[in-house]
Amino acid sequence: MAPVSGHVGNGDFTDLQAVIVTDSFRDDFPPLSASGPKVLFPIINTALLEYPLHQASLAGVKECFVFCHSHSEAIKEYLRSSKWTRKSSSLEIKVICSEDARSMGDAFRDLDAKALLQTHFIILPGDFVSNVNLLPIVEEHKERCKKDRGAVLTVVYRKVPPGHPARGRANEYVVALDSISKRILFCEEVQHENQVHLPLSLFDSSTSIDIHYDLVSPGIYICSPAIPPLYSDNFDFQCHDDLMHGLLDNEEILGNTMYGHIISDQYCAAVSSPFAYDFIRRSQLVGNVVIGEGTSISDDCVITDSVIGPNCIIEMGVHLSRAYLWGNNIIQANTRVTGGSLLGDGVTVGPDISLPPGIHLASQPPPDDVEFGSPPPEPPAKEVIGVDGKAFVWERCEASSDEEEDEKEEMIEEDWGIGWRRKHEESEESSEGEDKSETDGSGDEDDEDAELSGVMAASDDLKAFYREIEESLRMGVIEKVSCENLILEINSSKYAYNVSMKELCILVTRAIVSLSADTEDPSALLASLLPLLTQLLPLFQQYIKGKESQLDCLAGLEEHAREHPAFALAFMRVLNFLYDKDILAEEAILEWNASGVTLEGSAAEIRKKVEPFIKWLKEADEESDSDGTGDEEEEDGDDD
Repeated sequence: MAPVSGHVGNGDFTDLQAVIVTDSFRDDFPPLSASGPKVLFPIINTALLEYPLHQASLAGVKECFVFCHSHSEAIKEYLRSSKWTRKSSSLEIKVICSEDARSMGDAFRDLDAKALLQTHFIILPGDFVSNVNLLPIVEEHKERCKKDRGAVLTVVYRKVPPGHPARGRANEYVVALDSISKRILFCEEVQHENQVHLPLSLFDSSTSIDIHYDLVSPGIYICSPAIPPLYSDNFDFQCHDDLMHGLLDNEEILGNTMYGHIISDQYCAAVSSPFAYDFIRRSQLVGNVVIGEGTSISDDCVITDSVIGPNCIIEMGVHLSRAYLWGNNIIQANTRVTGGSLLGDGVTVGPDISLPPGIHLASQPPPDDVEFGSPPPEPPAKEVIGVDGKAFVWERCEASSDEEEDEKEEMIEEDWGIGWRRKHEESEESSEGEDKSETDGSGDEDDEDAELSGVMAASDDLKAFYREIEESLRMGVIEKVSCENLILEINSSKYAYNVSMKELCILVTRAIVSLSADTEDPSALLASLLPLLTQLLPLFQQYIKGKESQLDCLAGLEEHAREHPAFALAFMRVLNFLYDKDILAEEAILEWNASGVTLEGSAAEIRKKVEPFIKWLKEADEESDSDGTGDEEEEDGDDD
């Protein structure tokens, strides 16, 4: 069918509507999504569906359509028992079910056929976590529509730097916007390519353009009533990306325009894969292990970086590392579950086995129509799941014998984001290598690595973690992001790179002091650093709490001082500041200083520079002891 040649006006905002699509139309969570809808997966005991419903309510939505393709009965039952169907709810929810829909485009063609969307509306994914205030964005869209009669779409982007674990494989885009109006002029998926080709016509359309590679789309769109007819009249539009490319490239519908809204100080992330789900859950937590209600764990177990659902039984000697147990699982004695393995509800494994890393197990075989392949005629060999094991293996499509091992490894990497991060790093290294050869080997990369010494010398992951949090803090200071949100980002990075608390304390300290002015003048450095320390003081209060973490903080300061002479000269003032703010205690400072008595070189020089402060601490301590003794003697005399 020919594409639409015009637009349907931009409607009104009398009764704002919302559409929550509960399906991603991808088998991205097998075997977990086979037994229940992803939108009901819990994040800290709250179903994912609650987040978009809450966002719609806060945005002033009156009528919300929940579109379901699969597991519609479970979703309807959940909504019937939720607060959203009570008479006191400001949100009128209508569930639309369609077993025939096979894509996002089909969903909106169905909604258009039913003529349900008659005013401006918000598209919200059913599987995201967000605290974004949509009301100002809706108001911005409303004002824009008054000025531009062709405005049909506002795309919400979140600013996330390249390399950040919050960027999924489906979020690698280059986006160009008009600097003033924020109209989207170009949007292209790049998939880790080192180059992108921008059409010359792009630069004819605007005098000032912002080109971004630091934006991700969580799937939030503010739409005019023209959007559903565009899907109906263009059957090749299967997803929102197709729609956007059609608006940009198709001359017959160029009368319609779309705009971008960038958020940087609010949280928003899509649960697009097991890695993303794991990442988001951990970003909301202080520890790295989650244990559900009713779960029992026996002696001699080692559990790290894992999530255990409700009513599980973990027997003696079990080792869990990066394991995901959905619930009602029995892990029998001396069993190892590692490497991003997913165990669906009701699975039993063991005893005395090591599951293959990254295995997906369910209590039922996969259905014939799932693209992961046909269901096995019988459960897997006991060598895989154990003598008492009760489970079926869910695998991707069969590979040839020569490719089988490589494909299994790729499956694990894709599910848990490892391959994406590796490809990103390889892409950066390749780009750096090309730049280096073009500049006759200037040695910039070696200089950068030389700066990342100390604890970072032990691991490339620690270097990547440091660069990531340093960039987050730098942008946070510039954009005045709340320390609460910065702590969430640091925690997310910590779990993504498996960083210990000791390493975190050292590297967060270094990252904070590295934000000071790049100068050889200690006075100028202090003038820029002390306000930063004041602004980011909640970060120190969050992570530097006990004596061990205080010593780690001091180690981070010392590492930075060794590499930056100006900071070494200002070191004493920084110690004094952190001491006055109760971040560093006298005992930790004196112990750190005493540990360097026998050291030589830069370590000895640093301690020499802080001698006046150490002397003052000791004298103050002696005076305090003397005063205390005198008080005790006076009290004894009074008793006599």
